[in-house]
Amino acid sequence: MSDRKVWVAVSKDGGHTFGDFRERSLGELGQYLQTVRFRRFGLARDFRLKIRVTSPIRADLMTAYVDAEPAE
Repeated sequence: MSDRKVWVAVSKDGGHTFGDFRERSLGELGQYLQTVRFRRFGLARDFRLKIRVTSPIRADLMTAYVDAEPAE
């Protein structure tokens, strides 16, 4: 099976407008330990994400983690 992809677009204004989608690989089917990371989204008070996945079978988002630091 071909490499599956995930795209993420971010909104910094609560979902009114979104930037361009960024693409990452989800790995081949059966790569259960594959980790996908998106970095450098910038600064905002009200982030919203759009997530798209290409896969001929169901793909579930099991965990999402945000590592945020306060601006100085």
